[in-house]
Amino acid sequence: MSQIFDLIELESYPYQQRDKNVLYHRPEFKVRIINLAAGEKIPQCRMEDLVVFVGIKGCAAVTIDGQQQEVDQGKCLVGGPGLFSMKSGAGARLLGIQVKPAGVDNSRSGSMHGGGQCSCKENQARMNTSDTSEKIKRLRQYRLKLKQELVQTEEMLQELE
Repeated sequence: MSQIFDLIELESYPYQQRDKNVLYHRPEFKVRIINLAAGEKIPQCRMEDLVVFVGIKGCAAVTIDGQQQEVDQGKCLVGGPGLFSMKSGAGARLLGIQVKPAGVDNSRSGSMHGGGQCSCKENQARMNTSDTSEKIKRLRQYRLKLKQELVQTEEMLQELE
């Protein structure tokens, strides 16, 4: 199943609710939005996965194994496995993609910026709960938008008649 995500307009959640920022998840890879407010930091964590960070807006300083690199809008950083942390002075929005290296046991899935490991079943259960509530929220927003467009269309039709 394919999906398109609007990375600019997509609602995101603070670090404490980061599981809600997962856009797509498979045992082999995970895609999420990372939003850092001005001055916000993501604590150091060990990632066994390969990681891709794509700058959507703003700038973030990403540190991998002690080496800091700037990821700003339009830039892409590929790295890992390693010890990761992230911070932003003025705020940043990134797309984070975790990819399991070939030959790695996919029955365990680390959380991006979560520190530690958790089983895929635990991760999937948490994500299914947040995915369902997020889908309901998005569908309600979409329904409201469609209702507004319908009202506008009816008004335009009345003007033409």
